[in-house]
Amino acid sequence: MALTVNSPLLRQQVVYAHSASIGATPIAAAIAVPFRGTVIEVGCTPSGTLTSSNSVTYAVNGTAMSGSPMVMVSTGAGIGVTTSSAPSGLNNVVQGDYITFTPGGGAGAAVPGMFYAVIRAG
Repeated sequence: MALTVNSPLLRQQVVYAHSASIGATPIAAAIAVPFRGTVIEVGCTPSGTLTSSNSVTYAVNGTAMSGSPMVMVSTGAGIGVTTSSAPSGLNNVVQGDYITFTPGGGAGAAVPGMFYAVIRAG
C-alpha cells in the first residue's frame, strides 16, 4: 500500500482579528498564537472604502516584524480588497505569543477591517 504524502498546507493555519476602525480613528487588533511556528504572511481586508493611504504595523509581543508596516493605498482599497505582506524576519512565534495589528494614517469614518496572519508550524 502506498503511503500518502502530506501537503505542506496542512502545516499552516490562518488566524484572524477584527478591528472596528482602521480608518480615521484607528483601533488596534490582536491575535493569540495557537502553536510554535513562523508567520509567513499577514494581511488586511477593509469592510469599507479608505479615502487615503493607510499603514498597518504588525508585531509579535510588541516587536515589529521585518517588513512592517504594510501600506494599504487608497486607490482601490475598498470592500474586500486585501492587502498582504510577507514578513522577512523577527517573525518566529510560540504558543502564548500575540500578534498585533496597529493601523494608522488612514481616513474614512469608522471603516472596519479584518486582519489575518498565516502561521507555518515548526
